[in-house]
Amino acid sequence: MPPFFFMLKVSKNCKVRKENLYVNITDYELTTLELDLQKSIVSIWVEFTRNGVFIVKRKYDFGQQGDIDVNGLIKELHDRIENGM
Repeated sequence: MPPFFFMLKVSKNCKVRKENLYVNITDYELTTLELDLQKSIVSIWVEFTRNGVFIVKRKYDFGQQGDIDVNGLIKELHDRIENGM
């Protein structure tokens, strides 16, 4: 099944880990939502940028059984990013 594409851009100054360093970013964009029906995993791809320059793309996985609340996953993702995870 092909991934579902969506975009949500957030302007926020924070730091993300890139390789062995923490780098400053100015915004990030949630770009792709993937659902793996066999493993019950929802993945969200996020692109981080600084002043419009691409820094890193990262995949966040959420394992879950039963109904999936996408709005709840997006809120959880924002919390994970803001807490440096």
